[in-house]
Amino acid sequence: MTAITTPAPAAAPTATRRLLTIKNTGIALDCSRSTVLRLIKDEKLRVVTLSSRAVRVIAADVDALLLA
Repeated sequence: MTAITTPAPAAAPTATRRLLTIKNTGIALDCSRSTVLRLIKDEKLRVVTLSSRAVRVIAADVDALLLA
């Protein structure tokens, strides 16, 4: 007897987040590194910590800040 298997349903696509370095964020906002760090401290930009030395800014927050 052969078992009939149905393929598993495809997983819903996950939203991909674009991430920017501190330097690239400064370029996008046309401001200095210290200003980007201040925006992060003031919680106007969210970050993702990849390691103790690698921090990335969520690009959607940069876009929202530019449109505000």
